[in-house]
Amino acid sequence: ASDGAARVRRTVWSALSWFGAPRQVILEQALDDQDPDVRRIAYTIMGREAASHIDLALLASGLKDPSPRARVEAVRGYAARAGGSVRCPELFAAAVDPDLHVAVAALDLLSEECSQRTRQVGLLAGIAAEHSAAAPRDWHRSAHALVSLAGVAPSRAEPLLSGLAQHSNPFARAYAARAATVLGDTGVVQS
Repeated sequence: ASDGAARVRRTVWSALSWFGAPRQVILEQALDDQDPDVRRIAYTIMGREAASHIDLALLASGLKDPSPRARVEAVRGYAARAGGSVRCPELFAAAVDPDLHVAVAALDLLSEECSQRTRQVGLLAGIAAEHSAAAPRDWHRSAHALVSLAGVAPSRAEPLLSGLAQHSNPFARAYAARAATVLGDTGVVQS
């Protein structure tokens, strides 16, 4: 398909998204599209409350989409629509996705307590602790994990906070400040 044809399909799907959720059979056609942004838009539509009539398994299929852009929207939509006991294992898997954007979306969504709390805290703490071993530009995963960990297990996040607060990257330090704010640790925010 030509780039122009894909652009038209993306525009059509963007317009359709404003009118609620199309029938499932129509969304299934979008998920077969070769253009990743058509699929991304379809997953975005399926994640909305108006699409609650769409089979959750169809939305879950997006968690394995070959396009990271589509997977990010599938992760967000799945987290919005799935219940905690079903939602969390999929978020655990997405949190270790090779694509940074997918992983960060899942890590942010893990800021809400899961029914498998022990696994959630272990995963977040493990990723949050990686900031010291990460290359200077690879702080994103650990920073997002630390902010989420601060919300669900403050006692596990506190010991990790000072390391991220001393990171060489100012954006990483900003995430340390966010985690400190969640923890109520004004000393880190002031320094």
